[in-house]
Amino acid sequence: MILAIEAATDVASVAIVDARGVRVEHVCDRRRDALRWLVIGIDSALRDAAIPAAQIDAVAVSAGPGSFTGLRVGIATAAGWARAGGASVRAVPTLEALAWRAPRVGITVPILDARRGEVAFAAFVWVDGAARRLIAETTCPPAEAADCLAEAVADGEEAMLLGDGLRAYRAVFDASLPRARILPDSMWTPRAAHVGRLGERLLRTEGPTPAPALLPGYGRVPRFRARANGEESAATPTKR
Repeated sequence: MILAIEAATDVASVAIVDARGVRVEHVCDRRRDALRWLVIGIDSALRDAAIPAAQIDAVAVSAGPGSFTGLRVGIATAAGWARAGGASVRAVPTLEALAWRAPRVGITVPILDARRGEVAFAAFVWVDGAARRLIAETTCPPAEAADCLAEAVADGEEAMLLGDGLRAYRAVFDASLPRARILPDSMWTPRAAHVGRLGERLLRTEGPTPAPALLPGYGRVPRFRARANGEESAATPTKR
């Protein structure tokens, strides 16, 4: 039995997932309350699923890219909860979990608003029900992301775009990918149900995430650290 935690964006969620699927999922989309709500949400999900905490074998947690504060809180909650209950932990890439919300055909492109005029994005193709990266996770200005995608998506290929980065930059992607399908905005945030399902697969294929590797992937150097080190945050899209 897996407890899944998603706190990478303004919409937090928790879910209980097992081999049969999602037992229960709770969502909090009130920005100011989302992170404070996590512990309450976990208790409520366990109660609604009629699952005692002792039956949780693993915790899957969204590990970024995403909000600096949200990722830290989500990972700290997962690590503390797992440590207290003796469960293993699996870090789950946020963009890949978001891609799992889309139909598994063609090319899926999750795009999150990375703030400061940038987006975090990746592109996946589906092979035997699993997502394979066509473009690695990258944080860059939306115009660079759109150009990279236009090069990667061949004529006639179906591309589906989703994610809250489209709220501010949809026109940029429409211009470069006029034939792409924009999925409904109700699908634009990652959810714990998909973090849990992907986490279950990763636990089976790769095993738990070692404690030293359980770190948030911000998609860029956090602003206070970048200023201290004199670093720039822009990235160049890398295809693989």
